[in-house]
Amino acid sequence: MVKSGLDPSENSNKDVPRVSQYRLATHLGLAFILYSLYLWTGLSHVLTPHDHSKVAKIGKLRGMVHGTKSLVFITAFAGKF
Repeated sequence: MVKSGLDPSENSNKDVPRVSQYRLATHLGLAFILYSLYLWTGLSHVLTPHDHSKVAKIGKLRGMVHGTKSLVFITAFAGKF
């Protein structure tokens, strides 16, 4: 269990730990955000940027990628509730 998710106010029985779903969802959300930022930063140092202005419809592809990433994040985040 994540210690930050433990809820001491509802822990009347010490044998059964109670965990706040909001704290765990926040913890998971921050983990996803930090992982994405670290991955983006690491890949930007490894890969060289290219000029994609000549590629047709690259903006639409980027929009779909960001939309898919957002839906995966929302699904994982909502699954904690």
